[in-house]
Amino acid sequence: MRISLEGQNLGRYHIQSKIGDNAHSNVYQTYDRLREQQIALKALQTNSIPYHVLDASLDETNFFQQEVDLVHSLNHAHILPLWNSGKSYVSGNPFVYKTMPYYEEGSLADWLHKFGGKPFVPREVCHIILQLADALQYVHDHQVTFQNIKLSNIILRDKVKTMRDMHVLLADFAISQDGTFFSRTHEAYPYMAPERWHGQAFPASDQYGLAVIAYELLAGRPPFQGNAEHIMKRLHINMQPQPPSTFNPALSPAINNVLLRALKKQPEERFPSIADFANMLQRYCP
Repeated sequence: MRISLEGQNLGRYHIQSKIGDNAHSNVYQTYDRLREQQIALKALQTNSIPYHVLDASLDETNFFQQEVDLVHSLNHAHILPLWNSGKSYVSGNPFVYKTMPYYEEGSLADWLHKFGGKPFVPREVCHIILQLADALQYVHDHQVTFQNIKLSNIILRDKVKTMRDMHVLLADFAISQDGTFFSRTHEAYPYMAPERWHGQAFPASDQYGLAVIAYELLAGRPPFQGNAEHIMKRLHINMQPQPPSTFNPALSPAINNVLLRALKKQPEERFPSIADFANMLQRYCP
């Protein structure tokens, strides 16, 4: 059974309140006594995770430390830095955790819950797609794939009311770079490229995921929707996406073409790089 860490102390960290969760972990607003500031702490209770999920990622002893080491080697304005990782026991339950800056506004998913509900104009969408593409191109140039694109992994640095004012940060890198990482959560399924369902991961897989984000923001919904893993797998692998203008007639045919190319089933049929995709999308953002 998963337990909450609210009110607990992990050494220098006093955990205050839960600010996010997913199938296997929780994120807490935490006071760091050494830094004397509010931080975010993500904790994973390892004895509550099915063995095959943990085994497919990494051994529990270095689950977060390898991500900390990876992110320490990457320095980019649109990548969320990581500070420390550790292990602890609370009420006899083993936890691993990582620490990072705390941003009050939360994720793009949180922001859309408050301010979304309708398609956004291309110029606003391009503003954040270009930031994310720049970060992803940077990691690709360092022979790393992100593999974990979803709205909750896009963090907002500042509190803003419009998309054009956003400064966004990528969070939660996949550590396994051999394609074995697979996020079995409903919030991740809409963004997973066809090859990801077959245990493969390429830079073009990140391009596909970013194109889904752009499609969703421009059309008001992602290209594929379903309530089960097997349904989403079948849609991504076999079904051709509708042009986004099907759901937002204000979009131009040129934007349709750019997004549909980035959503091709075969990785080699997408743009040569994620930077090429973003630059082409920007060309048609009025």
